[in-house]
Amino acid sequence: MRPVLEQAGVCTWAPLPAGGALRQRACGTHSGATGPRNGLLRGPNILARSFQGTLDDADPHQHHADHQELLDHAQEPVHSFVAVPPQAPVPEHPALQPPLGMAWDAGVWTLAGAFLLAARISRTVHEESVSTPRGLREAAARELAAFQLSTATRSGREMVVAQEAAAADTARVSAAAQRAQQEEREERERQAAYSRAAAQQAAQLREERERSRQEYDARQARLEAEMVEREAAERATIAAQRAEAAAQAARAQREAEAAAELEAKERAERAAAELAAAQAAERQAAEERQRLRRAMQTFAYRLDGEVTLQRPPKGTTVMRGPLVQEATLRVATSCGSILGGPGSDLPWTADFAAAVEAGDPTLAVPGLAGCYREAAEGALGALRLQASTGSGGPLGHSGVDPALIEQWVTLGTLRACVAALGVLRPLVEAFVRGGEPAPARFSVKAGIRALPADHPGAASLAVHRAVQALGAQDSEALRASLALLAEEELALAAEDLQSVEDGVFNACFTGQPGRFVGLALAVARVLAMVELVQEGDEDKEAAWKALRGALRCGAQTAASDTLQVPAALLAAALPPEHRLVEALGHMSEANLSPAQKKARLERERALQAAAAAQLLEEDWVDEAAVKATRIAEQQKQVPYAERIWALTNVAGTLAMGGPGETEQARRLAEQAVSLKQEWIGAPRHPCLLPEFLLLVDILSRNLEWERDAAGLAGVILRIVIEVADAYAEAQDPLSGVILLEGAQQRLAEIAGLRNPALKAASRASERLQVQLTPAQLEALVGLRKRVAPRALQRVAGALAEKLGVQGPIVQRSKIEEWARRGVALLGPLT
Repeated sequence: MRPVLEQAGVCTWAPLPAGGALRQRACGTHSGATGPRNGLLRGPNILARSFQGTLDDADPHQHHADHQELLDHAQEPVHSFVAVPPQAPVPEHPALQPPLGMAWDAGVWTLAGAFLLAARISRTVHEESVSTPRGLREAAARELAAFQLSTATRSGREMVVAQEAAAADTARVSAAAQRAQQEEREERERQAAYSRAAAQQAAQLREERERSRQEYDARQARLEAEMVEREAAERATIAAQRAEAAAQAARAQREAEAAAELEAKERAERAAAELAAAQAAERQAAEERQRLRRAMQTFAYRLDGEVTLQRPPKGTTVMRGPLVQEATLRVATSCGSILGGPGSDLPWTADFAAAVEAGDPTLAVPGLAGCYREAAEGALGALRLQASTGSGGPLGHSGVDPALIEQWVTLGTLRACVAALGVLRPLVEAFVRGGEPAPARFSVKAGIRALPADHPGAASLAVHRAVQALGAQDSEALRASLALLAEEELALAAEDLQSVEDGVFNACFTGQPGRFVGLALAVARVLAMVELVQEGDEDKEAAWKALRGALRCGAQTAASDTLQVPAALLAAALPPEHRLVEALGHMSEANLSPAQKKARLERERALQAAAAAQLLEEDWVDEAAVKATRIAEQQKQVPYAERIWALTNVAGTLAMGGPGETEQARRLAEQAVSLKQEWIGAPRHPCLLPEFLLLVDILSRNLEWERDAAGLAGVILRIVIEVADAYAEAQDPLSGVILLEGAQQRLAEIAGLRNPALKAASRASERLQVQLTPAQLEALVGLRKRVAPRALQRVAGALAEKLGVQGPIVQRSKIEEWARRGVALLGPLT
């Protein structure tokens, strides 16, 4: 009871005042000392148990034990249960706060009644507890009743508190519901206000849109009205402009018709005047030609020739590029003149592997033109003999200069070649059909016309004007003089050749090919005069460059694939050493179309492959000595260049194989070197570098040939020193240094560091570096890495011989070019 009341804050416990000591009874004494314990209240169960025991079983022992326990507890101070109201208690929990209304008043009265009842019971118990054991049992019973009452009171209080909490929860829920309803009402009001505002704003927007639409419609109506007015005004303006334009067009048409009539009348008058002028000029030219013919002397010689087709003897071979083939057709020709007699004692022959080759001018002419040139030179020799004996003739005429005499021979040879081709084609066609055609004869007349040297129309004056234009570097005057000479030369070359087959004549003397032939003959005549009158080599070289440029310009205007036959005929008619021969070859190459170039390249590759296979077959077979002799005889008929090319080509291919093929490659490379030395006539020469480099590469692949490779590397270095010295003499020491250093880089490992030739090359390089300028020395640093490693191979490539598979134009060999030009053939290496 005490703890519950204290926790509820309704009352507190206080000890009774010490007013005296309790009386001692038989059951024990009680001291008046005070203490914190209250036996009566601590032991309600003891009292109840004692009381229950007394009433139920009345066990004297148990009663004595309970009595003794009560006496033990009675010795402690006795506290009275006095209801002392607290001083302004502060509630510690919301559930203990005083309730409101009627619930609070009922609780107060209940507590007050409980306090009074407790005080009464406490006093009664106190009084009876000190009297008898029964009193004690009653006190205990009362205590138990009080305890039960307190428990009931506590339960009532808890019920009240629960009711109050439930009321409070109900009030809070009600308040929350009211707040929610209030918020919902406010939200509905806000939504209603928002809807009213949105409706109002939508109405305003509709009004504004309607107002804008009305304004737009009004503006569009105004614009449409203005547009209608503007279109009406524009249509009126356009109609006026069209009317004005029609009027102007009518006036312009009338003016144009009048102008056309006037122009037609003027054109007719001008045409009539031009026709009259042309007729007058023609009459004047005819009169001039008649006058010139009366003043001109014509000199001519006749060449009579014969062409025969026959089958060659069995075993006759022909060389087509590097390939040796059996001949199936032989063309024999002879030519002579009345003045000089036959050109040669024996006919000239040319063998062909196929009949189609004999009918090709580019292949047939080179083998026959020599016979006709010999006949022309024989006729010229007879004329010179007449002049020396004082019998007259063209050589004594003032209008015939030495250049014209040389041109006369070329002209006769060219005309004879064309005539021979004209009779050769029918013979080849008959041979193809299976017959044995009879010999065909031809006759041509090579004539020149000469005016006195002081005559203004003399061709010699045009030649001299061309030479003067070359000296003055006047290209316009040179072009005019060459055009005049070209016309005359073409007329002389094509005169009385209309009887020749149309295909041959048209391919040489009509259209662009004819103009090219005339220009080439004019250039040859002027060049011959330059050789006679110019003394300095530099002047001759400059004149040649200018003439070659003029001829190249003429070749560039020709259509593709039209200059091959004229170039072949001209190259055959000119002397082999003439400068024009090589230039004509280059111009013929440039005139080829891409399709023809591709076809010719394929033919050359096929020939090279067949030649390589043939050479391998002939070289590797081990048959009787008869076949070896036959092969040797056939090889003697093959030019050096083709044989050397075939040997080096096969050797280079075999060098990439196994040991057995490498030995065969060495043997073929050594054979190529021997042939080249035989051709040159010396064991060491710059033109041997291509073959020497191939052989040293093959030797360096085998350790057993190391000594041979070192010796050959020394020979190559000695040749390189000679070429470098030639560069120094040509005022190009930098190229010489680059070549020497490149050769040392390439051959140092093969030759060995102690090779005397390697040391000599190093000293030669140092000697040439002294001649270099500071700028060249600075450039040499970069050239050592970029140019020097490829310099030796570049020089060898420039000195390698080329195959003459093109046929019509015979080129100089590299050996002849080196003897004539030296290091100019190689060009600078920088």
